[in-house]
Amino acid sequence: MFAFVFDIGWLYQGLEEFKKIAIRNVIVKVLSIILIFIFVKGPEDLTQYFLISVLGAFIGSLTLWLNIKNYIKSINIKKLNIRRNIKPVLALFIPQIAVQVYTVLDKTMLGSILNDMNEVGYYEQSQKIVKILMTIITSLSTVMIPRIAKYYAENNREKVKSYMAKTFNYILFLSVPMIFGIIVVSNNFVPFFFRRGI
Repeated sequence: MFAFVFDIGWLYQGLEEFKKIAIRNVIVKVLSIILIFIFVKGPEDLTQYFLISVLGAFIGSLTLWLNIKNYIKSINIKKLNIRRNIKPVLALFIPQIAVQVYTVLDKTMLGSILNDMNEVGYYEQSQKIVKILMTIITSLSTVMIPRIAKYYAENNREKVKSYMAKTFNYILFLSVPMIFGIIVVSNNFVPFFFRRGI
């Protein structure tokens, strides 16, 4: 959560500069995976796994700060009306916190109910597989939200409807085959991935 405090990916999303975010994410994820394969060999390497995951997220967040000076200008603090922005900021902040809580809390709850870290590990890894596939689908939403918001602010309803329809069709076009693909390969993939028969 400390790393997410420094993540300003939202700024680049709003500016529709997704190349910077994509490059950052790919480099951080690939390096994290390589380091995990090198340093994490068994259950006793939990500390190394934790450090690699946390430091990867933290360093990835910091990399976006390198170009921040190109986007900010000096402002007169006395002229700021912070009270006016509190409500809109909370409307964006609270859902983000809720998402972070339920994506972390599910594993904590499962661990306290089952008292078996192996089962929690299987659950977490299965969630990661699904999230990899979901990233492909949700990436379009992330890209389209700033554009749709721009047209909405300009009161261009036709463009908003057009982009929303295209987005929905694209998501359906990808997600339905993915669902059936997961179902078809699951019997062979799961024992291979978890090294355990069903």
